[in-house]
Amino acid sequence: MPIFYGIITYMRKITYLFFAVVLFSGCTGTIKKESKEDKIHKIETYYENGKYQKVLDALKDQISYYIYTKYGDDAEYYLAMSYFHLKDYDDAIPEFEFLINTYPNSPYREKSYYFLALSHYKNSPRIERDQDELKKALQVIRDFETEYPSSPLKKDFEKLKKDIINKLSLKMIDIIKTYYNLEKYTSSLLYINLLRKEYPNTEGENLSYLFEALIRKEEGMDYTDILSKLNTKAIPKRYKKYYKKLLREK
Repeated sequence: MPIFYGIITYMRKITYLFFAVVLFSGCTGTIKKESKEDKIHKIETYYENGKYQKVLDALKDQISYYIYTKYGDDAEYYLAMSYFHLKDYDDAIPEFEFLINTYPNSPYREKSYYFLALSHYKNSPRIERDQDELKKALQVIRDFETEYPSSPLKKDFEKLKKDIINKLSLKMIDIIKTYYNLEKYTSSLLYINLLRKEYPNTEGENLSYLFEALIRKEEGMDYTDILSKLNTKAIPKRYKKYYKKLLREK
């Protein structure tokens, strides 16, 4: 009897296991696997609602899942723009570059050029430091102008280009100021002439008249003609002391 009872118990366990497997298989068969389209729509919703970190969490380690699909440029754009909005320009830059180089027919391509240039601009350090990022931004703008001469984004690029050139002019003024403080007036004047040639109609050009007037004053020369070209209302606070020095009697 015990042996028979054991066999019955064993058979019941096998039967229960069989039905459990069948039931589980049936249930899983009804669960719809999330498609690429579903996932990209969810990511798009995150992005449109400003949940940029959620976009990154969903994409940064999964981007290769989309690259060679019809959603590749969508995924790349949301990833790059989320980095941009979170001010992570170091990571945004290569993503914009990848989109531009990988998806030549993408509707996001023109915008990507703009935000790539803007990322370089925003990633540039204070004017006292090297300004390679600004030069990279200008190159991106030149590439864009070559590819899209009639783009509706042209005005945005022109404004950005103006801001970049203005900052480069201020970088050169920082060099001029350094040479002036060291009393290396010849070097300072060389950079003044170069600035006016490369960056006309900028803040830097205006300040160049201030430093040329100061140099002439130091060398005992007349500087009234140069002073008349200086827009004194446009002198930044950090350069006010140089203007006051110019006005002081020797």
